[in-house]
Amino acid sequence: MTSTAVLHAWVDESVHTAGGALAEGIYLLAATIADPVACGPIRDELRGLLLGRSRRLHWRDHTRRRRRLIAGTLAQLDVTHSIVVGAPIDPQRQERAHRLCMERLLHELAAVGVSPNGERRPRTPATER
Repeated sequence: MTSTAVLHAWVDESVHTAGGALAEGIYLLAATIADPVACGPIRDELRGLLLGRSRRLHWRDHTRRRRRLIAGTLAQLDVTHSIVVGAPIDPQRQERAHRLCMERLLHELAAVGVSPNGERRPRTPATER
């Protein structure tokens, strides 16, 4: 990331309840941070990974082999990642975990120069292209 402009971030969340390999539930909030100049080329690169008529690149929808390809592509991008983990979480209080993790993530993002006034795009099919 080479520009001195305010950075952009994309944020996603994941909740995993206790069971199987997990002794306790966890809440993950992850951000990918990029220079605004690189956002267009990054989107183009990620769109190139979409299969068929897919409009979203979602990890759970892909095979292990395809996930390796996606991970390899992501590793080559000029971006930074920040992940906040909340654990253990009470399955009945996921909103509290979300709030606490978001507070921490916003602090971390501000520290690296992400704009606090960024826009939130609504989750509609038109914006997922």
